[in-house]
This record gives sequence, C-alpha cells and structure tokens, in this order.
Amino acid sequence: MGTFHFTVAVGPKDAARFERVAALVDTGSTYTVVPAPLLESLGIVPEWSSVFELADGRREEYSLAEVRVRINGQERTTICIFGKAEAEPLLGAYTLEAFGLAADPVKRRLVPARLFLAWVRRNRNESGAYGGLPESAPGVHRVCGRASGGQHPRGYPG
Repeated sequence: MGTFHFTVAVGPKDAARFERVAALVDTGSTYTVVPAPLLESLGIVPEWSSVFELADGRREEYSLAEVRVRINGQERTTICIFGKAEAEPLLGAYTLEAFGLAADPVKRRLVPARLFLAWVRRNRNESGAYGGLPESAPGVHRVCGRASGGQHPRGYPG
C-alpha cells in the first residue's frame, strides 16, 4: 500500500483556462490543496478562510476558494485551499467524492466509488404539509444522529 500522484487540471470557476497539476491523492485531507502562486496565476482569488488542524496537531488558518477541477475529461467545481508556495498539491476527499471516485492505493489509481444515499420519508401533518420525522421513523438516528424534535449539534432547527 502507499500513496500515489494523479494529474488533474485546475482552473477558475468560469473555466477560462486550466493548469495541469500532479497532486498527491490524500483521502485524509478534507479539501484539495494547490500552491497559492499557481491559483493566483490563474486569476483565482481567496473567497474565505478557515482554520485547519494539520497532521502534527498544529492549527493554521488558510484561504479557500471554489475552483474548477478536470479529472478524466469531467469537470466539477470544488473547494480548494490556497497552499503555501512550497506545498505539494493534494487531491482531497471532498473533490474525490464530487467526482464519485475513490483511491485504490494498492494499484495506485482512482476507481469509481460506491455511492450511498440516505432516504427518509417524512409524514404529512393535518394540513397536508410535510412535517417533522416521527420518533419511530426508520433511520432517524442513523441519518441525522438525533431523534425528531431534538436539537441539532450545530443548533440548526429540527
């Protein structure tokens, strides 16, 4: 087993131009990382920033933007971190999932991923509108991790 590189093309959301990048396939990285100077040369500017925990436990703030990535002739927009100038490009899990791909570290290639969909049926209330999930709905805890009417961990309404 081991790591491997895969060549992808990165460009701005409008797909005006692309640059090929040999990226390390890193399913442990949430997002794709491309050195900031390369992104800037493509006219891509930071849209927001977030704090990330690094492999050594340190926390650092990085700029991010939505970019267009081309893999095997298909294109998707994805979230990309503006890496340091010396950073090795990484192809992260979010991008792989957007393309429906998974890493095969033994054969060192990308392969079609098994895709999953959680399906929950909502009940109609007396007025005919769809309401909350009943306590007995199958998959309630599995899909959203809480019982109907409970508080979402991030405070979203039930």
